[in-house]
Formats: sequence, C-alpha cells, structure tokens
Amino acid sequence: MANMRLCIDIGSEYVKCAIFDGQQPARIFRVKEIEDIKKGIDGATIDHGLLICNNPIKGKQWAQEISSWNIPMKPLLPDNFLSSADPDVKDLLLPDTIAKIYGALTRYPMSDCLVVDFGTTVRYELISKEGRLLGRTTFPFFDILSQAMSIEPLVLTQQIPPPLGRNLVESMNSGCYYGLLGSVERIIAEIRQVSPNMITVATGTLTENINWKNPSSELVDHIHPYLVLEGLNQIINEGLK
Repeated sequence: MANMRLCIDIGSEYVKCAIFDGQQPARIFRVKEIEDIKKGIDGATIDHGLLICNNPIKGKQWAQEISSWNIPMKPLLPDNFLSSADPDVKDLLLPDTIAKIYGALTRYPMSDCLVVDFGTTVRYELISKEGRLLGRTTFPFFDILSQAMSIEPLVLTQQIPPPLGRNLVESMNSGCYYGLLGSVERIIAEIRQVSPNMITVATGTLTENINWKNPSSELVDHIHPYLVLEGLNQIINEGLK
C-alpha cells in the first residue's frame, strides 16, 4: 500500500483505526494499546494521519508517539473548528463531535442529521445541513448500569433477548436491551419536533451488537459504525485541497 491516510479514534475502552485509500477504507481494525497500531498498519505507507481523543493531553501524547514511528500524525484541535457549532453550544464541540459533523455532511449533505452514538453513554447530536452542531442529548445508560448493578450484565448481544427473562442474567439482558431501544425511540421522537425532516444515523461500536433485523431497525434511517473515522478522513481530504 502507498499514499494512505491513517485515522484514529481513541475511545474510553478501545481505539478504532482505519487506513483510507481516497474515500474508501482499505483496512479497519480495533486495538487497546498504542503499540498494537503498528501491527495494524504493517505494510502500509501512511502520508497523512489524524486522531481524536476527548482527553487532549492523551491525544497529544499519542500523536507524538505515532509521529516518532515516521508516520505523520496530528491530533484534531476543536479550537480550529469553532464555526462548526452555534455559539451557545460550542462547549459541546468535542473532537469526536467534529468528526461526526464531517462524516454526516459527506454522506447526507442535503439534510439535517441526528447522529446517535452508542458508546459508554448514548449521545444524540443534531447537525444542521449547513454543518453546525445544534445541540446534544446524552443518556448515561451504561454508566447508570455499572453503578446500579454489582455484576456486569450481558447487554446488547446479537441474539435478541426474550421480553421476559427466566433467570437473573436474562432478566437484566431483557431490561437493558428493550429499555435502551425504548429510550432511543422516545428521544428521537422528541428531537424530531426540532427538525421534522432530519435523517437519523446510528454509529459507534455497539451498533454492531444490536440486531437491527427486527422492529428496532425502524428507529434509525442508516447505520454507519465508523462514521467518526470517515469524518476524520474527510477533514484530511479538505485540508489537502
């Protein structure tokens, strides 16, 4: 491989990476440690790199470490993108939010877009067709679970749980699964009053664990698990113009 872009999304549990050849990802992989990125890019010649981390100190450290491998890598700095949010919500403009704005605009440039990000929390971010963040709703779903339960529930498996569990674990799975889908349905319905014709997009690693081949698929219009990485690649593209 030659002339590739490396995009990195440093999350709270995993690090998602993609090597892009133009607009298309040539390779997508997930790691936990920075050293594991070397294995993922083995054989690829990277000419541009961009990473995001909602912890700016950690993001800068990772960018410096990766640059020491002779890979050009920069952290995304929100201060360079303040025009991407209305003035009264600029404090919500996190690095991954900026990437989602660019990813949504690239795929759906003619419509407002509600990005539903399934991570440690479930974040709903409404992005205007002009490319500005209009606001956010955050549902700390998994944070609440970890604090309320002494054992870790097996939530969001690809196997749809029954509405009524027959033991402790099944009952928690059912409550988590259908409780999450119920909250998604209601929150989207409320935000749709702000933007009736918006497109809804689900993203985040956990979208891979929801079985969308059931009525829950009606909750969102599109599913793009790696929208953040696509957005980072688009930012690189625009920087090269």
